Amino acid sequence: MSHVYRRLWFRVLAVGFLFIALLEISYLAYPNPNLVPAIIVYCAFLVPVTFMVHLDDRLEATQMPVAVIVIIFISSGAVSLAFASTVELALFPPLGFLQYLFVGPVEETAKIIVPLAFFFVGTYRSVGVGVMIGLVSAMAFSALETSGYAFNAFLGTLDGNATGRVADLFKSPLNVVLLDGSVLFRSLLDPLGHGTWTMLICFGLWNERRKAGRAVFNGRVLGAFVLAMLLHSSWNTVLGFPSSPIWGKVLAWFAFAVTAGFTLWLMERIIRKTREAVGGESEETSAGPLPPTG
Repeated sequence: MSHVYRRLWFRVLAVGFLFIALLEISYLAYPNPNLVPAIIVYCAFLVPVTFMVHLDDRLEATQMPVAVIVIIFISSGAVSLAFASTVELALFPPLGFLQYLFVGPVEETAKIIVPLAFFFVGTYRSVGVGVMIGLVSAMAFSALETSGYAFNAFLGTLDGNATGRVADLFKSPLNVVLLDGSVLFRSLLDPLGHGTWTMLICFGLWNERRKAGRAVFNGRVLGAFVLAMLLHSSWNTVLGFPSSPIWGKVLAWFAFAVTAGFTLWLMERIIRKTREAVGGESEETSAGPLPPTG
């Protein structure tokens, strides 16, 4: 930790915070609504991008070109968000509180669409690359989703007497800072939530293919998807639990702490198992093919 400032991810995080502070100060000094989208985007994307850099550094052997990461980020963000939004708005409104139980299956399916395309093409077969593809897909979805929630909250401040101009949305510039503080806090949970769940599925896919030598969908792959789906649904159910009466709020926070703790443990286990698989791949490559026998 004493040398954390030397890490690339820390520099990305520090510079990102500097840019956010610059935008916030500019807005507080001279409120310009044109800055609001930029502030929201920087707050929503900073932590996901930082964690992608961090994971790439920890895995040490992803060897993914930057262009491929950008393609996955852009394509998965659009595809997964469009798929999830369409399905959820079409099916969930009549379900009420029960809709939280179905968010997991829908969004985990949405986030795995683009990774599955890369999985079947087979260009990138390393387990480390597969996990990284899953993380990039998840971070694209979560960052854009967070931006959407922030923008919706921003528009929700419009009162009944407003003229409809964006400049009328906030009476106090400080409200923008408070809003983006909540966006930044939400984005802190993205790697722990969306990132871990999709990484788990992709680890199952790529690791089972490594062991079988071909694309397979066995019980371990299905189990990884079901676990990710259940964790996602429980996460959303806990966050949507009524906070009144007080015991409900206490129970919700306790359940969230348990779920978050288990997810954090799962994230570290996925990273450790991925590093072990990458090490095994390196040994197999260096050993070369076995000599013929008989």
